[in-house]
Amino acid sequence: MQTNGFYRGPSNNAQSETEGLFSSNLAFSKDIFSDNATIGFNNLNST
Repeated sequence: MQTNGFYRGPSNNAQSETEGLFSSNLAFSKDIFSDNATIGFNNLNST
């Protein structure tokens, strides 16, 4: 199992304004057939 998260806060400057951003990633993998193959599942969420 593997997880990852990222957050960037909102910012303003002289030319633009950006909203905050959060994203997360969740992944699972499983060895099958006596460790000769792997099956995996990945999920990515962003707001």
